Amino acid sequence: ERLTAQIPSPSMGEGEGDPVGSKIHTTTTTPTTKTPILKTCPIVKILSIHVDGQMTTPRIDALQTISAEFAAEPVVFTCGSTSREMADLDRRANHLYVVDSMGLVSSILLGLSLGLQPAGHRPNPYRKVVGVEGDGGMLMNLNALTSIGYLQPENLLLIVLDNQQYASTGGQATFTTHLDLADIAKSCRLKVWRADDIETLQQSLTEAAATAGPCFVHMKIAPGNAAGIPLLLDDPVTLGHTFTQWLETVS
Repeated sequence: ERLTAQIPSPSMGEGEGDPVGSKIHTTTTTPTTKTPILKTCPIVKILSIHVDGQMTTPRIDALQTISAEFAAEPVVFTCGSTSREMADLDRRANHLYVVDSMGLVSSILLGLSLGLQPAGHRPNPYRKVVGVEGDGGMLMNLNALTSIGYLQPENLLLIVLDNQQYASTGGQATFTTHLDLADIAKSCRLKVWRADDIETLQQSLTEAAATAGPCFVHMKIAPGNAAGIPLLLDDPVTLGHTFTQWLETVS
């Protein structure tokens, strides 16, 4: 068996009227019998295991609790299944669904919180400016935690729903199977709460909302996504406009 390769000529494109790359030299080679054959490996789905507690709360239940607690505050939701589940469950004008932009919730949240901080005689109309991120998105933008810790916005609350997997793309394991995002946030000078069920989540949200300074609630949730949730196909510009209009109305 012989393999044929086409190699560009050093003088290609120099002939009158010849387009660049139109001249080629042809060479042949015969592979040896020892040439290794590469085989593709199947993608292995790794199931999440939380050794410190139970990962049994579905994300959609946690989202319902968050939405009810912050019905009058601006809330930014991460992309993928989180935005889809929240929009299907309880769509509100005070929600910003950050579709197609993984990892940006913490940065958007920081900008909003700085822009909405009390200034002079202007009171803060919200207890907190809230962001809801996943473990995969948080890992993509850990540098935002350092910025939040350095700037110390008093009205910021970042909630991470951690199922230790990229649930929207097939359940591949994230680094939180071995890394603790709450410890990382604490090292960046955020005030940290941990939750592993709806009761501890509700308690954490209530306490964080009443606490000055950047706050971080870390909750371990069940792997996977809610069934029967439709895609969120709205144009991101429309989603942003709806949220901005709400902000202008209430601020």
